[in-house]
Amino acid sequence: MPGDSGDGVVRFVTLSSRSAIALAFAMDVAKGKLHTLLEEGGFRQGAEITEQDVEDFTRYFHSVVGNGTVELRI
Repeated sequence: MPGDSGDGVVRFVTLSSRSAIALAFAMDVAKGKLHTLLEEGGFRQGAEITEQDVEDFTRYFHSVVGNGTVELRI
């Protein structure tokens, strides 16, 4: 899903395969870095959340907080 942009930074949101989880990112094109925006992501309101969704988001959250690194498959 596209987001807003400015100053060489593109913000966007990705959805899980079941569309239950939204993950927000900011890509700094000039510096070649991708930043996670934890406070802007999470479970989508109105989505049916399963135990697997909770496990997936917990794994993502702990990867960002614990390591500062997240691997995305595109």
